Amino acid sequence: MTNMIATSKNKIVEVYATTRVIVQRYGHTKKFAKHIVALVIKEQENLTDEELAEFMRLNPTGRVHGYKRKSNHSIFSKVRSISDKRFFEELYYWLVQNAMKGR
Repeated sequence: MTNMIATSKNKIVEVYATTRVIVQRYGHTKKFAKHIVALVIKEQENLTDEELAEFMRLNPTGRVHGYKRKSNHSIFSKVRSISDKRFFEELYYWLVQNAMKGR
């Protein structure tokens, strides 16, 4: 179980690093990238936006990314609405490519 948690944290770090590069191409900030990583976690954990805000506040991964207090859950829908579709496509292809490589 401990190994699985460590592996998951490493993957989130990789997703964050890649997300930062991609969002900068579309004129967004590091702060925007952390919200995108949260949305990836949301899909992975099958959470609502409200549950995601609480999860990111309590989980060590969320705290590492700057979620030290409970965020307003509406930020996630705002991030989705202002994101360029191409950004999500690029991130999706990166995630699929790494999954196929066994990462």
